[in-house]
Amino acid sequence: MTEPSPASSTSSSEATRRQFLTVVLATAAGVVTIRFAGLGLDFSQPAAAANEYGGVFELGPLTDLPAAGESPLNHAEGRFYLVRSEAGLLALHKVCTHLDCLLGWDEQNRRYLCPCHGSQFAAEGQVLSGPAERSLNRFVVRLTTDEGALVAETNGVTGTPLAVPVFDQPEAIPDDDALESDDAPAAEPLPELFVWVNTGRKIVSSDES
Repeated sequence: MTEPSPASSTSSSEATRRQFLTVVLATAAGVVTIRFAGLGLDFSQPAAAANEYGGVFELGPLTDLPAAGESPLNHAEGRFYLVRSEAGLLALHKVCTHLDCLLGWDEQNRRYLCPCHGSQFAAEGQVLSGPAERSLNRFVVRLTTDEGALVAETNGVTGTPLAVPVFDQPEAIPDDDALESDDAPAAEPLPELFVWVNTGRKIVSSDES
């Protein structure tokens, strides 16, 4: 039986190495191709339309919405509760942080209840009892003028309540001549604020009970 020559063994080893490298490179190229294809699909997906879940909801004038301390506004299409506390406005995702069941509002006990497994949350979203371990997630709230100019917006990192700005308007005390004159300037009305909720910008809570 003829022994293989050292030269032939070396050639066989190099061929095996080349085949291995070819397979590795081809696999890597395939992964990269699939990854970029996935990104292309993501970018090709249209953004959610206005007033559809995943998009921006216009709620109208702030004066038409619940005042501080009143029951939250249940927005079914947007899947959120709009809450106004003394600290400001919150848009709470009305989905339990345990297993994504839709929450209901208990007016008598003033808390959100999960109909699936019994988790309970305070009016401002803090978890009160499990099995949920995190407070409710939040959406970004925006305040604008009637012309659409941005006045204030929720901090997209902390998700703290959005304080409602107070516009200073000093009260002018007219003198007697001004009271008798038809040319006395009229006081400028305070700007009306409008409320928007962006359900495409969710702020995930990270606290644990």
